[in-house]
Amino acid sequence: MLSSTSKLHEYISSSTTTKELFDEYQRMLAVDLWDSQYQEMQEKLKSLKEVNRNLRREIRPKSGESLNDLSFEQLPLLEEDIDNALSIIRERKVVI
Repeated sequence: MLSSTSKLHEYISSSTTTKELFDEYQRMLAVDLWDSQYQEMQEKLKSLKEVNRNLRREIRPKSGESLNDLSFEQLPLLEEDIDNALSIIRERKVVI
């Protein structure tokens, strides 16, 4: 597939997979094409997990879970959220 000068001298045939071609290229150049992409994906995953964790923490009190963990200052905010949700539900009920 690759020459000693790391030049592609053969196109992919039906017997050669794309993965094999990339693997051979990596081997010839002694580089890892996937490592940086993998690390980037791991960082993105870590960030998304943190966002997910924060959203779940925010949603729990609104669904009636973990009310004992709320501070006194958070209770009026929860009450306001419930009132707003109730208003939206009543508006939808009137429209239907």
